[in-house]
Amino acid sequence: MERRFTIAELCDMHLIYGEAKGVARAAVRIYRERFPRRRLPARKTFAAVHQRLRDTGSLLPRAEGRGPQRADRTLEAEERILDRIQKDPSQSTRSIAHHVCISHTVIHCTLQEERLQPYHNQRVQALEEQDFPPRCEFSEWFLLHSAQHDFCQQNTRHIVATHFQRRFSVNVWAGMLNNYIIGPYVSPARLTGNYYRKFLEEKLLPMLLEDIPLGIRYNMWFLHYGAPPHNGHRVHRFLDS
Repeated sequence: MERRFTIAELCDMHLIYGEAKGVARAAVRIYRERFPRRRLPARKTFAAVHQRLRDTGSLLPRAEGRGPQRADRTLEAEERILDRIQKDPSQSTRSIAHHVCISHTVIHCTLQEERLQPYHNQRVQALEEQDFPPRCEFSEWFLLHSAQHDFCQQNTRHIVATHFQRRFSVNVWAGMLNNYIIGPYVSPARLTGNYYRKFLEEKLLPMLLEDIPLGIRYNMWFLHYGAPPHNGHRVHRFLDS
């Protein structure tokens, strides 16, 4: 269980165990008084750390039977991490940890010290060879029209007339019923509820639907899409009748 402790904590355990002259109960008491905010190890942990150091020369337990041993944060480990990043900058830190057998925390700290940040790639539309001439032409036009200025000692409030606003609109009604195309019919620019009612009464029913068989006309549905003239009271009363 002592693998939960850091190297510094294991060193302090060994020193305090020697200070207590090999008495584990006294070592626990001294450790609690000296490091009140640390996790308190058990009595057998002090003896195990001391015995391991005598037998193996290391404070850390052996990694036999626990998979590949991960390297410490050494200069060689950092070079392996940076070499891996240089070959493939898009791989994740966990992928690097799997291939070089170094902990994910060590890799993350190494990248932070080297000021390497995980920037996300921006997806853009792919271009073909014939796309470059029109894009260059547009870029030149944009730079020509967006960088116009005059060097003066005072602001002359110079105005350049470029385009004129022109209003162009048209109202067209058309319909489709089975294999029949109804219309089109051009309406005035200003469409009101009163005019729409007259259109239904005088144009649509007697003229535009004259080629539609009566059997189809009796079973068809007339759909509005919610324009303001469609919701007039006169329109509702005419359609209800």
